[in-house]
Amino acid sequence: MSLYRQLSTGKCHHRGMTLRDLELTEISQNTSAMFSPKLPKRRWYIRMNSYFQSAPINRNLSPFCQKQRPLSAYRKYIAYTIFLLSSFFFCVSPTQAEGEAGYVITTDNGQVYLNLGTKHGIETGMLFSVYRPLFNVYRPKENAAIDIGKIKVTQVSSEASVASILSQKGNMEIMAGDRIEIIQPERKSENQLALPQLTLPKSGNKFNNHKIRWLFLETGIVALGSAGYFYQLADKAYSKYKRANSSDEALSHRKETELNDKRAKIALGASLALISISAYLWQRETVKKHDSFISFLSSHLEPYNYNEIRLGAKF
Repeated sequence: MSLYRQLSTGKCHHRGMTLRDLELTEISQNTSAMFSPKLPKRRWYIRMNSYFQSAPINRNLSPFCQKQRPLSAYRKYIAYTIFLLSSFFFCVSPTQAEGEAGYVITTDNGQVYLNLGTKHGIETGMLFSVYRPLFNVYRPKENAAIDIGKIKVTQVSSEASVASILSQKGNMEIMAGDRIEIIQPERKSENQLALPQLTLPKSGNKFNNHKIRWLFLETGIVALGSAGYFYQLADKAYSKYKRANSSDEALSHRKETELNDKRAKIALGASLALISISAYLWQRETVKKHDSFISFLSSHLEPYNYNEIRLGAKF
C-alpha cells in the first residue's frame, strides 16, 4: 500500500509528515517508476496520463494546502481593525452642550418673562444681566452689546420664568428680544471651584496626553503595516509550497510560510493592542472633559440652592 493511500485510509504510521509531504514522496516514486525501461510503451503512456490527471486533485488534499491564504486572513484583520477604529473614534460620545440661548419674551408692569424654565436649570433667586446686541452688517468685527440692566427670577415653570427688574441703566428699557446672561453670586468658602485641567496625583492622567495618544496610534499603524509585509512574504512562500516538485523543497517553503505567518500575527496583535490603547485614551479624555464640565456647572449653581426656595408657580 502506498504512503498516500495509507494516510488517506488512516493506516499511516509516518509521524511528522503531512499529506502534502507524503504526496510528494509518492510522486517522486511514481515518476521514477514511470520512466523505467522495463515498462511497455503503452503501459507507460497510460500511467503518465493517469498521473497528470490525478496530480492537481491530490495537490489540494493536503491539510496545509487547504488552509486559508495568508493575504485573505490579513484582509479580515484589516476589516476588523477599521471597524475597531471607527467604533472608538466615530462613536457618539458625551460632549459639552451649548444649551438654549436665554432671551426676554415680553415685559408687563415691571415683570420680565423669560424663555428658560426649570428644565433648563433655572431656579428662583437667580440673577441675570440683560443686554442688547448690536450688529454691524458692514463691519462684523465691531459688533457690540449694550448693558440694559439686571433682573431677578421670582417665579419658575418648566418652560418659562418670570423675573422682576432690579435696575435699568439710563433711559434704556428692557424689551422683547433682549438677551440675558447669568450673574454668578458670591461663593461660600466651603464651595470649591472644579478645575477641568486639574491632574490628580497617582491617578495615571499624566500618561494621558496628546503626544502619547498619537504615539500609540502611529506605532499601531506602523505595526499593522509590518504585519501586512510579513503576510505578503508568507503568501509568496505558500504559493511556492503548492508548486513544489520535491518533498525537501515543500518542507522548506512550508517552514518559511509558518515563520512569516507567526511574525505577522505577532505584529498584528501588537498593532491591535496599541490602536485599542490609543482609542481608549481618546475616549477617556473626552469623558474626563465632560465630567469636569458637569462638576464645574454644578458647583457654579450650587449657592442658589442654599439661599432660595423654588416656588414652582404656573402662570
